[in-house]
Amino acid sequence: MQQISVKKVILLGWVMINLPIILAMSVTVYMSGMFGVSEFIGLMIGFLIGWVYWYFSIRRWKKWAIKRRVDESTLRKYGKRSLLTW
Repeated sequence: MQQISVKKVILLGWVMINLPIILAMSVTVYMSGMFGVSEFIGLMIGFLIGWVYWYFSIRRWKKWAIKRRVDESTLRKYGKRSLLTW
């Protein structure tokens, strides 16, 4: 596999992980209003969906980045700085 820059890996992580989570949370809040359910309940459902998605997709993203020869400790360091990982 071809080596890829850490900056590009972090950017792709944001696009592949955080944008779908934001979309899921927004849609569930919107849909809860359409069905007469509290927006807080919609937000909690969106948070739960987002967390489950994050749990599985962050692992896949890490494996993908390591396969492209990104140093694991550098990935961890910049992943925490960019708020992709904890």
